Amino acid sequence: MVPVNFKKIATKKEVVALLEYLNQETGIAIQIYDADSKRIVGTGSENSTHRYPIEFADRIIGWIAGSEKAVAVVNLISYLMKQEFEKKALANELLEKYREITLLHDITTQITASLELKEVAQLVIEGVGKLIEATGGSILLLNQKTGELESLSSIGQAFPPQESLKLGGGLIGRIAHTGKGEIVNDIAADPRFSEYQGPIGSLICVPLKTKEQMNGVIFFWSQEGDELSERTPIVYNSEDLKILTMFAFHAAVAIEKALLYEQSCISATVAQAQAQQLQQALYELQHTQAHLIQSEKMSSLGQLVAGIAHEIDNPVNFIHGNLAYVSNYAQNLLNLIELYQKYHPSDRDQIQELMANIDLEFLSEDLPKTLNSMKVDVGRIRKIALSLRNFSRSDESEMKPIDINEGIDSTLLILDSRLKAMSKHSGIRIVKEYGKLPLIECYSSQINQVFMSILANAIDAVENQSEPGIITIRTEVMEVDNGSFSALEMWEAEDKLSSRSSSLFSGSQVVIRIQDNGSGISEAVRDRIFEPFFTTKAAGNGAGLGLSISHQIVEKHGGVLKCFSEPGCGATFWIQIPIKTTMMLQPIFNPTNGNKVFNSELSLAGII
Repeated sequence: MVPVNFKKIATKKEVVALLEYLNQETGIAIQIYDADSKRIVGTGSENSTHRYPIEFADRIIGWIAGSEKAVAVVNLISYLMKQEFEKKALANELLEKYREITLLHDITTQITASLELKEVAQLVIEGVGKLIEATGGSILLLNQKTGELESLSSIGQAFPPQESLKLGGGLIGRIAHTGKGEIVNDIAADPRFSEYQGPIGSLICVPLKTKEQMNGVIFFWSQEGDELSERTPIVYNSEDLKILTMFAFHAAVAIEKALLYEQSCISATVAQAQAQQLQQALYELQHTQAHLIQSEKMSSLGQLVAGIAHEIDNPVNFIHGNLAYVSNYAQNLLNLIELYQKYHPSDRDQIQELMANIDLEFLSEDLPKTLNSMKVDVGRIRKIALSLRNFSRSDESEMKPIDINEGIDSTLLILDSRLKAMSKHSGIRIVKEYGKLPLIECYSSQINQVFMSILANAIDAVENQSEPGIITIRTEVMEVDNGSFSALEMWEAEDKLSSRSSSLFSGSQVVIRIQDNGSGISEAVRDRIFEPFFTTKAAGNGAGLGLSISHQIVEKHGGVLKCFSEPGCGATFWIQIPIKTTMMLQPIFNPTNGNKVFNSELSLAGII
């Protein structure tokens, strides 16, 4: 009820003018009193013969004292009070509407800006709770798969547990199933809920529905009356329903948008996971492809190298074996000629002429030297053939203890022609800082393949530069925590990595560092050098498989292969191989012959 100020109305100029007019024209004295009989205004003496009550909203708020003609004043004041009441009621109504519109605008702005489902629901339920009186309120979201109404947000007291919160079942479910907003101000008297026994006395419920589908309900409830506490349930009206419906529409749109956003996030997450799986599958496919290509190529090449080494061995061994006899035969002939000259100095002119033509003296002196030089060169050929056999080792399919230093030397011997002075460079100097190493169990051809690939790349890096190329190779036994070291730690450990005694063979890692003084590698390239098919070389100068295969070989040996480099500071390849290692190599199917290979045939990768 809008309050009305009786004193303010009684003292209005219209009322005072009427009192003065009646007193001057008719001599009638009229007095106006409040409900407590305290005089507010009046004319003449207080000799009233009649008292008339002023009533408003079933209660007396004042009195009029005077003659019978004072009834005109009573009617006027009653009329003014009615006007005042209607004016205030209208102002309050307008104020309330403005408040509702302002609140709706604020909430709409907030929920539009939010894409979080629970945040949207909480904003709506709290906003409506400021306009609708209730014991409690909730927003229930409809699970489209199960048909259950699941609590999303609430205010006030918790909603009493229901036997069913499915669409069409229970107190809320039945109302929600109709798809229409509804007010139930007496739950006990509603025949639809005759079986319900609970604390809910009244209920207002509106569905959260868009053109597309029903997403849930929003409702407020009031507790039933209690005689002991004299509590009465709240009675909801059409105005409450209108307010709730208005908010429900905006809430439904916002909730649907939040649901779509949530689904899109889930879809994006799934898509991202699928993309990662596809990327991983592509990565594995590339590695498998690289293995197959390299396996086929290196299997053939390994057989070719082994065949060439074998074919070289036969004639070279024949020549090497017969050179000693030829040398003896030649020496015997020279001795015979010397004796012949001693005892028959005056032979025929033809003999003397021939001796002069062939320069017998020079021949006698140079022939032993030539034969000796041939023996040295044949020995070198035998050494090269042995290195080729040791490097390829295509007949070895099992892990065997190998000498790492010897493997590096075999690789360097094969690359010897690229290290000599040429028109492009003045020769590349190899600095060997070999430590005393134990034998390492591994596939020797694979490890040699790693050395070949890294050394070939180091030669590529220094052979075309103006300053003399230097490649430094260090081998040591050390304790290293895989993946925990940095380049700085590596340099700081430099002095500690000089020659170690055999007592250190209990260490877990053999470390090989191959360092060049080339132009270095940029960060962008360094991050990709171990990717399959990545290469900075011109077309036809490399397939981009050497370092990728090398990285896999070292990892599958249980080791680590890293590259440290900066532009202008050269590059260092760090290889760690466990002294005692459990191999994780997977067999690869060779499509040419149907046999399984373990990459032990993949040698000479750096040459290709």
